[in-house]
Amino acid sequence: MLKRAKPLFSMNMKTIFIATDFSNHSFNASDYGVKLASFLGVNIVLFYAYQIPVLLPGDALLIEPAEMQKAAEEKLLNEVKALRQSE
Repeated sequence: MLKRAKPLFSMNMKTIFIATDFSNHSFNASDYGVKLASFLGVNIVLFYAYQIPVLLPGDALLIEPAEMQKAAEEKLLNEVKALRQSE
């Protein structure tokens, strides 16, 4: 585990914002962010953005926005579980 060094400057950070796209690289960055937050004693926000497609007249939406949201929430919960297991 990392040892806390004497701070070089005053830091008032309270939250680390971690964006994810659920890739392996993103998971590694999220894992680092979680460990940094633990070391600093700050909160975490794990964030994933998705875009609902813009439809033109006559286009059909293959997946409902509510289904997209549910799928994103499930992926976030799985990422949180995996991050907790990596601690």
